[in-house]
Amino acid sequence: MSARISLIASGALLALCTFTATAALAAAPVYKIETIDKAHQTKPFSGLGVSNNGMVSGYGWIKSRHSQSAFLYKHGTVQPLLAPDTWDAAGWRVNNDGAVAGWVGDHAWMWDKTGAGTDLDALVPCDADSSRDSKAHDINDAGDVVIGFICDRAGVRVFGASLYRGGSLTELGTLGGSYTSASGINTAGQIAGSSFLPPDSDGHTYEHAFIWENGSLRDIGTLGGHDSGARDINDAGHVVGTSRNAADENRGYWYDGTTMHQLPTCHGGDNWPQPEAINNHDQITGNYFGKGFEAFLYQKGRCYSLLTLLDTSGAGWTRLQANDINDKGVIVGSGIFNGKGQAFIATPVNP
Repeated sequence: MSARISLIASGALLALCTFTATAALAAAPVYKIETIDKAHQTKPFSGLGVSNNGMVSGYGWIKSRHSQSAFLYKHGTVQPLLAPDTWDAAGWRVNNDGAVAGWVGDHAWMWDKTGAGTDLDALVPCDADSSRDSKAHDINDAGDVVIGFICDRAGVRVFGASLYRGGSLTELGTLGGSYTSASGINTAGQIAGSSFLPPDSDGHTYEHAFIWENGSLRDIGTLGGHDSGARDINDAGHVVGTSRNAADENRGYWYDGTTMHQLPTCHGGDNWPQPEAINNHDQITGNYFGKGFEAFLYQKGRCYSLLTLLDTSGAGWTRLQANDINDKGVIVGSGIFNGKGQAFIATPVNP
């Protein structure tokens, strides 16, 4: 039996070594980058969200109104999303139906597939004379929207988060402290965010990332330090964000449903990634601080500078910043193209 176990262990070790070598030798992905060109008097500045069927939401500039506008890019053209005159607007995320979640001024907003807008801030219960601010941060294919808000209630400043579903709001609650934020929602309605814990015995208040589901928040911990936050969640319940590790360093992480894993540096050196989005294949995008603020792609255990993955279409591009990635690996964001700010779509050329 010992010999048999030894043979099995040797085989497992050989398989592991073969897998590791194969992963190490795997070719880096190659991307083609394109601008999102202006149309209908709207010049796109940044792609903020991308659906699995290729629609892009973001913000740009409408010259005739002298204001920042939300837009939806589909079928090769840009359509401005209507908002009250002179109010700046942004379309943060888009679903496969073409519905967009974002904000207009200091109000959380949602546009349906026809472009008709709904002011979600009006649903947040606050003091009538309260100064307030709200943002819609994500939307799933069912039309559920995640909202973060700040306002006064009975004269007390409240920092909270809500789920908009079926015309009404449900507040997410807290992990025991006085602050909650939320930034991502998946197909099943799970929400990723962060919340303050109750003050400890020394009066210190720390923030932890959570997953909200079935009406309650589940603390997903940290990388070993005191604090963590969440940016996005995929359909498997995997979360990305940043956390303090045991050395009190702020690092990007990937949470696999059980454990947080610190992401490796990008493009060599001390370039630590800060994730913005994760797709259903656990590809992650966001930005890192290198010689500037640069976009990255993380997949199969490696982190790449997006700029280094571009084919010849990358000529003239610098300072890429990534905001979202879909299940086909398409990344959207902003960059400098031939000296001018420009929204981009980066599409993988090889698998």
